[in-house]
Amino acid sequence: MNKFNGFLIIILLTTNNIVLSQQDKVEEFRLNPNALECLSNDQRTKIWNEIDNNLNQLNKEKSLFPFSNKQTITQFNWVLRNSPFNHDPAVYAISAHVDHNPTVDTSLYFTINNPLFNKDYNCGSRTYDTKAGYNHQGTDIYTYPFGWNKMDNSEVEVVAGADGVIIGKSDGNFDRSCRLNTNNWNAIYVMHSDSSYVWYGHLKKNSTTAKNIGEYLGIVGSSGNSSGPHLHLEIYNANRQLIDPWLGTCNPTTNTTWWSNQRPYYDPAINKLMITKNLVQFKPSPTQDIYQPVDTVDLNDVRNTFFYCFGRDIRKSDTLHFEIHRPDNSLFDNTPFIFNNTAHFSSF
Repeated sequence: MNKFNGFLIIILLTTNNIVLSQQDKVEEFRLNPNALECLSNDQRTKIWNEIDNNLNQLNKEKSLFPFSNKQTITQFNWVLRNSPFNHDPAVYAISAHVDHNPTVDTSLYFTINNPLFNKDYNCGSRTYDTKAGYNHQGTDIYTYPFGWNKMDNSEVEVVAGADGVIIGKSDGNFDRSCRLNTNNWNAIYVMHSDSSYVWYGHLKKNSTTAKNIGEYLGIVGSSGNSSGPHLHLEIYNANRQLIDPWLGTCNPTTNTTWWSNQRPYYDPAINKLMITKNLVQFKPSPTQDIYQPVDTVDLNDVRNTFFYCFGRDIRKSDTLHFEIHRPDNSLFDNTPFIFNNTAHFSSF
């Protein structure tokens, strides 16, 4: 078998202390240690007031729903998809679910992944709270890798998880937040035929749809109180009670999943494979990372050639097996990796 001195760089970032690769900065957790809640109480009140005003107007116009009394439970499809500008096999990871432990850490301003104070739907601690008394009220789904590049290039779209009517939105707000702030976010608010609501927050500026109904809603961004590009998905039932859509032992808000096909708690995937002739330059937020992928490589001369693999939810001691094939599909080289530390720079 041909051997060479190229480097396979395994970059794996996940939450919940699974595997976090850092090369000074591989990618951020998207959670600021000084963060407050996504929305203040005043902001939430204003959103509900806007929704009510819009609902009153739609009811007067009799244009709310052609199926207004339908009572079936809403089932959600997945809410992110690749835009035509992006062909990565996967684009996201989940950093935080709804927190079901009302206890707040009074010794720290901000707590993440702490089982004493945080409890997600699966009885894990993949969530957070703050000293101010806020327990995270949604699912945070962030784009990875190269979240700022993806946002600037409009590579990841937010789509409606279920049929409904847009009953409110905000747009035009600053969308390059990477630290604590009190800015307004860009968001779409949708009501379904069972009178449940879903809020899609932190969208990219000027990306929201102009339609009242449809699949496309906007682009994943970092508007409002956000530390990086991600979607905050927040769901309420007809009584405006917060719903965690994920079915699990520690979720008291529902006895059934709200997903048409609920994804597993650990959902391992390869998000991106890439060959470069230079190391990726990971930049501090909100600057784009610098990378120059190549489509072909001369296997007879691979000096300073880097094979990048970015994954999610790969846990320690998991084994991945990588193969490199020639254009005729014959095997050039292969290598297994067992993840027992945080980064792998391995020469073939």
